[in-house]
Amino acid sequence: MLEFVSAQIAVIHCFAEPHFLDALRAPEEAMVFRVAPNEVISILAPSDGPRALGSLSAELERMDPHALVLDRSDTWAVLTLCGTDRANAFARLCTTPLQYPPAFFQGAIGGVPAKAVIQKDWIHLMVSSVLGHHLRERILVGCGDLAPREISWATFIVGAFKEMA
Repeated sequence: MLEFVSAQIAVIHCFAEPHFLDALRAPEEAMVFRVAPNEVISILAPSDGPRALGSLSAELERMDPHALVLDRSDTWAVLTLCGTDRANAFARLCTTPLQYPPAFFQGAIGGVPAKAVIQKDWIHLMVSSVLGHHLRERILVGCGDLAPREISWATFIVGAFKEMA
C-alpha cells in the first residue's frame, strides 16, 4: 500500500558562518539539517513555525549580526510518502538508495532537484513549490502499479499518532 499526502510543514532557512551554525541549538520541535556549509534548514509543524523563527533569529543574531533567518515555507512543496510501499516508491523516484532513518538526502527525485527527510514511517519529499505538481504526477505515474492513494493531512496525522502509541 502506498499513500501520499501534501504535507503542511514550516520550513525555516538559516544562513550564517559555518561555526555559528555548528553552535546553533535547534528548537526541540524542529528537525534541523545542514544543506550547505553556511546553511541549515529546520522543518516543523506550521503552528510551531513563528516561535521557532523567533528563537532561531534571536540565537543567531547574538552570535552573528550578519546571519539571515527566513521562513521559506511558501517556496516548498512537500509530499509525504507513507504506507508499506513507501521505500519501493522512493526507489522508483530516485536512483540513490534509501538511507536508514532518520536521514536527510539532497538530489534528484522524480527527475527534479529535491530533498528528502527520511523517518521510520514516512518520507517527506521537498521540491520547489513550482515543481510540486510534477512530483505529484511522478508519484501517480511512476508508482501507478502500487495503487498510490492520496490522503488528507488530517488522515496522515491521525495515522502517525496511532503508530506512535
